[in-house]
Amino acid sequence: MESGQLSSTAELEPEDSSGQQPSTEPKNITQCSKRAASSQFCKWGVRGDVTHLQHGMLDGKPASLIGFDFRLLDGGDGNRFSQVKVVLSFYSEPGGEASGKACETAKWPEVKVFAPKLLHGPATRTKHINAAGVSASLAGPVHFIHPQLELFKSKHVEYVRDYRLEVKGTRWSSDKRMEHDNMVVWEVRENSRQGDGVPKELRFAVLVQHEARPFVGTVKMQVTTKWGLRLFGWPWTRPHPLLFQPSAAVGVPIDVGSFGELADGHWKGLADFYGPLESCRWTEKSKLERQT
Repeated sequence: MESGQLSSTAELEPEDSSGQQPSTEPKNITQCSKRAASSQFCKWGVRGDVTHLQHGMLDGKPASLIGFDFRLLDGGDGNRFSQVKVVLSFYSEPGGEASGKACETAKWPEVKVFAPKLLHGPATRTKHINAAGVSASLAGPVHFIHPQLELFKSKHVEYVRDYRLEVKGTRWSSDKRMEHDNMVVWEVRENSRQGDGVPKELRFAVLVQHEARPFVGTVKMQVTTKWGLRLFGWPWTRPHPLLFQPSAAVGVPIDVGSFGELADGHWKGLADFYGPLESCRWTEKSKLERQT
């Protein structure tokens, strides 16, 4: 994998009315570009970097540990990003997703561990008051009241709700016939009561098991702005994916004999969150930790 493939900047473009990818190919920008090109509405973009790549073994089979860093450009017009969805997919070779044969999907890399699984920011507690109408039917011979007359009374219901930033990851497969998962989907939602939007920088990590051959990865970003405008972009597309070679390495390797020895501290180092947290669960096997 050449160094130029480790970083990519893509323009975030509005989705069409059907919510599907437009027919025009999303624009990929060179590594030296500092920000995304200008779309017809504003300057929105995403920059993706591979920050860690280490090869080793997991349960006696070849595996690779990969770290990502994504930086978002919201245009600075106050129309912040309220939601972000990151879809990371792995395939055995370029164009593998399109073929979709059962014998080929069985060879696609398998996502074994990913981080983070669940992160919660500090809560903003807000009291809400709802007005509910209560009616009473009077259906008898009541003096001065017409039979079947209903009386209405307004009742106020108070409740408290906590609002917080949330980062949640889920494993998935890109083909329903597959026996394993080759994708990870992360969803990031802002604390709507603070109005700061999602963080401008997001870090994720994944451990994939493969057949000791080169494999590829794609990344799709879906973003929702404060005003409900949906955008999408491809830092690495199917025609121009990330290519992971067994001989390539990025970053300082983690000193473990096997990837099965990775602890929560290692995952936190790869996918640390920039900002305060109330609770965190780094992997699917981790316990939920409360932050002090």
